[in-house]
Order: sequence, then C-alpha cells, then structure tokens
Amino acid sequence: MWSDSIVKNLSEVKARIGEAAAASGRDESLITVVAASKTRSQQTLREFEKLCPGSIFGENRVQEFNLKYTPDLQWHFIGRLQTNKVKYLIGKVGLIHSVDNVRLLEEIDRLSLKRKLLTDVLVEVNTGGELSKGGLAPSEVEKFILDAQRYKGVAIKGIMSVMPHVTGQALCDCYARLKELYDSLFAVKSDNYRNLILSAGMSEDYEVAVRYGSNMLRLGRALFGERL
Repeated sequence: MWSDSIVKNLSEVKARIGEAAAASGRDESLITVVAASKTRSQQTLREFEKLCPGSIFGENRVQEFNLKYTPDLQWHFIGRLQTNKVKYLIGKVGLIHSVDNVRLLEEIDRLSLKRKLLTDVLVEVNTGGELSKGGLAPSEVEKFILDAQRYKGVAIKGIMSVMPHVTGQALCDCYARLKELYDSLFAVKSDNYRNLILSAGMSEDYEVAVRYGSNMLRLGRALFGERL
C-alpha cells in the first residue's frame, strides 16, 4: 500500500538524519524537514500529513501551489520566484526560501505592508557559482541583508542554497563554504534579520547537509518515492 511505503520512507529518513546528526554532535530534533511536494496531489499531501502531523510542504511552482493550496496545511515556497507571482503567496506560506534580488524583496515588502503582514524569507545563495541557478554570490549576502533593513514588511530568517550536481569531496567543499558563510552572518546586526535557518540538503545529499550544519532539509523523493 502507498501508506506503507511512506511509513518506511519516513522511518529511513528519520534514522539517517539521526545518524548524521549524532556523527556531527548535533541534536536531530532541531532539524526541520520540508516535504518537497512538486507534482504530488493534494490528496497525497493530506494522507502524508495524517502519517506525519504538522508536516510542512514545499512548493516550487506558483501555479501548482495555487491549485493545491488549502489553509489547513503548512506551506513554504522553495522555488525560483518571479516578482509578478508574489501576490499569490503573501499570507499563505510560512516562509519564502528563494529571495535573491532587490526587486523581489521590494515586492514582498510592499504586498506584506499592504496587508499588514510580516513575511518571513530566506536569502538564496549560489554556492556553486552556477549560471543556471539563482542566488547571490556568497560575497554579496551580508551587504544584501544590511541593505534590506529598510523593508519593514520582511523578516530575513537565514539563508538557503541548492547545491551543484557534484559528489564526494567537491560536495563537501560546497557545504563547508556554505556553513562558513552562515556562521559569519551571526555577526550581522539588523532589525529585521535573525540568523536562524540554514536551508540546504535534498534527497540525494541530505546526510551531508546535516553533517555540515543544515537545520532545514527539503526532501521529495526520499519521502514520497519516485515521481510517477
């Protein structure tokens, strides 16, 4: 049965997170899993939530999010976000993971203030320097956070990154650079910034992510199985 496979997947993910956390001297209870729900039906998500109450679902396409959205589930937006699509997310998602430019930040701020809301976001970092991916260069992140102080409808809660398709030591080096950046940001002082979240790690590399300090994982295949 479908639920049996999900139960098995959940058990395996929990065990592997626990082992990776223990190996790095971390508390696994402080690591949040966002269920990356791209292409999964609302019915699937409801069934998953019954098995794992309090689950957070991460969508990366606004159009798909609009079709699935229901206020009784918890949502994050984890994909690239166009400025003209921000209006569909404000007040509906608990966290926007992928802020990487001023125009996007301005629009989130404008619509949040208009609705008298404070929207939590993460700054996306392009750790691998890939032209095909969004995100700021690591050297740009601190200035971006400091310049964002004027946006009172936005609360920056940390950083996120999507790792390049590398393995072995090259992957570890990417995670080490991201962790070094994250740690350096504790020194940044800003009224609307708190360095709480390091969102990194997906189904193929989440154990490495945990070992290098990630406290928010975005897992799809590891939880739901292969897409049909």
